[in-house]
Amino acid sequence: MTMKQKFRLLGNRLKAFRDDQSGMMTLEAILVIPLLFWAYLGIFVMFDAFKKQTDGLRVTYAVADAISREKDAIDQTYLNSVYQLTNFMTRSPQRVTQRVTVVCFSPSADSYAVAWSMVQGPKAAEYPVHTDTTLDANEDRLPILVLGEQAVLVETFMDYAPLWDVGLTAKTFDYWIFTRPRFTEQVKWESEPAWVCPTT
Repeated sequence: MTMKQKFRLLGNRLKAFRDDQSGMMTLEAILVIPLLFWAYLGIFVMFDAFKKQTDGLRVTYAVADAISREKDAIDQTYLNSVYQLTNFMTRSPQRVTQRVTVVCFSPSADSYAVAWSMVQGPKAAEYPVHTDTTLDANEDRLPILVLGEQAVLVETFMDYAPLWDVGLTAKTFDYWIFTRPRFTEQVKWESEPAWVCPTT
């Protein structure tokens, strides 16, 4: 048999295989259904993770916006209510951890300063209140502020564990939202006097 005949025979067999529509539905179902089921679970888990991540971001923005609109000094009762609202809106099986900080930047000192900082949640020890040192360590994440300007920083840390193991590992969603006070120069803590950003 010549090489040409061999190629012709191979081509005929490939065409026959292409045109063959015989098969066993049961066997094909056994092969395909597990793959389809795994793909469906994967899509569901990815969608759930994306939804949780988006919910956390929206809630953090809402909390930052609410705090920025406060004209009067806020207290622990106010923060407790905000924290409960955050947990309710995220619907996370694990409670979130939330840190609220009022900061400013001193151009003359070339550093950020903390007016006050509070943290609530099960991982408060892992994410302690901010200090001037911790702010400077995160300088690349902080906005540029004008002299004496203050800003509200709201951080939410939300643990997420996939419902099923489809390749997505457990992780912590970390949200870092800045906003300026809307109707006042600063958001004060309880009945403390106005806090002036250091300029030296």
